[in-house]
Amino acid sequence: MSGFRSAFSFFTVLPIKGELEPDLIAYLPFVSLFDAAVGVSLYVAVYRYSILMASFLSISSIYMLNGLNHVDAVTDTGDALMVRDKTRLKDVLLDHHIGAGGLFVFLFIYLLSFISLSANRPYMAIASIITAEFLSKSTMMLILHRSRPLFEGIGSAFIDMYKRHPYAYTAEFLIIPMAISLIFPAAIILATVLTLLFYVILRKLLNLKFGGINGDIAGFTGETVRSILIFTVFMLSQSSMLSTYDILSKIISLL
Repeated sequence: MSGFRSAFSFFTVLPIKGELEPDLIAYLPFVSLFDAAVGVSLYVAVYRYSILMASFLSISSIYMLNGLNHVDAVTDTGDALMVRDKTRLKDVLLDHHIGAGGLFVFLFIYLLSFISLSANRPYMAIASIITAEFLSKSTMMLILHRSRPLFEGIGSAFIDMYKRHPYAYTAEFLIIPMAISLIFPAAIILATVLTLLFYVILRKLLNLKFGGINGDIAGFTGETVRSILIFTVFMLSQSSMLSTYDILSKIISLL
């Protein structure tokens, strides 16, 4: 149970004491389940009165449960993405002052998920909250696979943890979000697949830009994937592809 406590201690603001256990990565889906449960509960409790408020509380609660650590990761990485001189990348990532780039990237990611969630139908919004949370945490870990640490820190520690069981962790973080998506309509499944393809491209671009991974970049990846999944679900929900039959028919027609 030490790994379980460690996962909640590190990734949430819950008052749980725990050391940074090497096997905490394996228990991250339980954190995703907890975050999703809180986000969905707030959405369900409020959406009858205001979908805007329900969406705001749902997304914001997940950020706050994570201790706003990933907000810091998004803003730091956003600032670094605006830097052209690669010799300054490390300094910008370590500088916790928020610049224009970090502020813009955070607002873009946050507002994209908030607006997409508030514009969607309640059932699809709930499905996207749940799936996005699992996929967000999964890609945050998947980006550690075969990645070079930029410098010593939390990121390098997690890369070393991932190396203990790389194939088992990769299977876990690919299978779980896909299995979760299978519970919901086919639009969610397709959105999950498309978002995973987006993640592959994003990973490639981030490695080209930075030449490695640190904790901020991993956190940025997870939050970006969350936003893209919620947005993709919204876009698919507005199309005619609302059922498994419709989606499969369209895919088969393209083959």
